[in-house]
Amino acid sequence: MPSMSLSIQISVADEDQPQVYAIISMISYVMIPLGALIAEYMEYIFLYIEYLEF
Repeated sequence: MPSMSLSIQISVADEDQPQVYAIISMISYVMIPLGALIAEYMEYIFLYIEYLEF
């Protein structure tokens, strides 16, 4: 049975640095507003369900 090893790369080559920064920036640019919208939608559902119970 072959052994499986997990290696995590913690450093990035200098020529790849701008690409990594761009990807991280793009993810945060998209995910933060998306998370806010999901949280607002869940709050609306929670309040609506709470309203129906009383």
